[in-house]
Amino acid sequence: MCNPAAAAGGQVYGGALSAYGQYQQGKLNSQYYNYLADRTKDQVEEVDKATRENLALNADDAARAVKQTRQESKEIGETQRAVMAANGVYSDSSTFHDIQDDTAMKQNEDEAAILHNADRVAWQTKRNAINQKANLYAEESSYRIQASNAKQAAKINAIGTLVGSAAGAGATMNRS
Repeated sequence: MCNPAAAAGGQVYGGALSAYGQYQQGKLNSQYYNYLADRTKDQVEEVDKATRENLALNADDAARAVKQTRQESKEIGETQRAVMAANGVYSDSSTFHDIQDDTAMKQNEDEAAILHNADRVAWQTKRNAINQKANLYAEESSYRIQASNAKQAAKINAIGTLVGSAAGAGATMNRS
């Protein structure tokens, strides 16, 4: 038969190795979840960058569209003046001014519509960014909690293994 002290020592040694392995695995899991949390935080920065770029592009597109609308309106006004002059409509007549005023009003309406649409797109871009960031912050928080839980579970499991192997060793010693 085996020496009870040697058997008890083997149980304690095996338990200690197992506990160490559990603790190390918990640390690795914690590091992994912290890594995922850090990558998620990086994604928040990418969302911010993409949002800034999209807002700048939207503003540039709106400015270009307003400029184009003004140029088209100017060309239409010039064409109208030439056509009215060719048809004998005087530049000081009410018809001439009504047509020119109507063209200017339509230009203003077009510009307002372009700017309104640009504002709507900007608002939606910002709203989407806020939602994406909220989801990413929640995901990051979840990973940080999982990292903490992994460490805590590893400690609890390691302690349980040590206590269990010590109890087993004690039982082995009492049987002899």
